[in-house]
Amino acid sequence: MAAFMERNGRWTAIVKIKPFPRRTKTFATQAEAERWAIAQEAEIRGDKPRPTTWHEIQRLPRHDPEASAVGIYFLFDGEQCVYVGQSRQVHTRVREHRARRRGQFTTYAWIPCRLEELDEVEREYIELLQPPLNTMWTFERHRDQYDRSTTQAK
Repeated sequence: MAAFMERNGRWTAIVKIKPFPRRTKTFATQAEAERWAIAQEAEIRGDKPRPTTWHEIQRLPRHDPEASAVGIYFLFDGEQCVYVGQSRQVHTRVREHRARRRGQFTTYAWIPCRLEELDEVEREYIELLQPPLNTMWTFERHRDQYDRSTTQAK
């Protein structure tokens, strides 16, 4: 797990994963500290480091239709990431998007991810990239739909 502390306008990242020794480093910004911590955690676990910047995501290899994968996927319209999602079967899920979202994306990329980390990693990338097609389901936004479903159930 990573922890972050701000002291005198600088950010210190602390990475501690048992049984490995603690790693710390200080940075000028919180974003730099977070990127370093993500890379350190991946190195300790033996994972490939996750891309942490827009440019790293842009350089991801595009889809490999032969691979069956659990991971986070990025839908692109040209150079713009328009949607971030997660799936246990990335390529199958993207085919479903193609069937429903014709013309809204031209290609995709994906990164492998542990099943138990899917929600957290997806949320991090949505916050980082703010893709236009990602919207959160909220009670306020869907109140009338909720009201109809509860009255029909009676």
